[in-house]
Amino acid sequence: MSLITNAPISQSQFIQNLQEQYSSYSTSLKTQQLSPHARRALRSRLSQFISFLSHSKRNYENENPMRQAKDAAVSDYLDYLQYFLKARPSTVSKALSTISEFYEYIGLEPISIEREEVLGLHPQALSNEQVQKFLDAAEANSSVKHKSLALLLGTTGIRAIDCTMLDIADYLPATGTLSVRGTDTSTARSIVLISATKIALDQWLELRHQRFNRSNEKALFLNPQRRRMSQAGVNLVVRKISLEAGFELSVQQLRDTYLLQNLQSDTDGDAPQGLIQSNRAAI
Repeated sequence: MSLITNAPISQSQFIQNLQEQYSSYSTSLKTQQLSPHARRALRSRLSQFISFLSHSKRNYENENPMRQAKDAAVSDYLDYLQYFLKARPSTVSKALSTISEFYEYIGLEPISIEREEVLGLHPQALSNEQVQKFLDAAEANSSVKHKSLALLLGTTGIRAIDCTMLDIADYLPATGTLSVRGTDTSTARSIVLISATKIALDQWLELRHQRFNRSNEKALFLNPQRRRMSQAGVNLVVRKISLEAGFELSVQQLRDTYLLQNLQSDTDGDAPQGLIQSNRAAI
């Protein structure tokens, strides 16, 4: 039975299907030339992943398109390992490799998460100067879509996969509020955009309506083929604009900066400079 399908299914049934697939995979490990320790490690990593999903408030089976659902589940889990459990990069890397092999075994398409994006040797926060240079380069970009996308990522700290899952209906121009799908700790969150980001996004929506008014695609951001933008496409925009700013960065570095500065803000009680001063999310 396919783990992720288009048919309606409850979250409990989704987890049960996953556990059944895990049981089959665990049995298959006995036929592989692995040491007992390696088998135990593989089973332990997958068991922890399934446990994480079973306690998640997010329904990966139904709320996202099929390809994005499996990636969203893994991305949330890797964030959990890295930012909540403070796992070492090697631990995160092994978890990703194990889940990738498991997905291949049960017949799912390969995970499209970029290893360099989710792993990073350590969370890599940008300096205030780098943040400002990136935002300035985004403001000066001639592409309305690229400008709005880069400002959104640079002032909210959302992930590339979050960006790809946004629909037009998730943004309320009247209040400048963006609804982002939740994680294991929150079913959803609303982000009040700063003025510059709101203006850029309003401009993109106006242009999108003019150019793609006959399209049935609900995605907020489209690729040149008028389809939902991919994670690779989102990262390409960020890298292009960062190079225009004089250095190279990824979406994950923008997110690292946001998360680390949020942590600092919660610890010190003072709002730090940079991304967090630019935007505070209402969660």
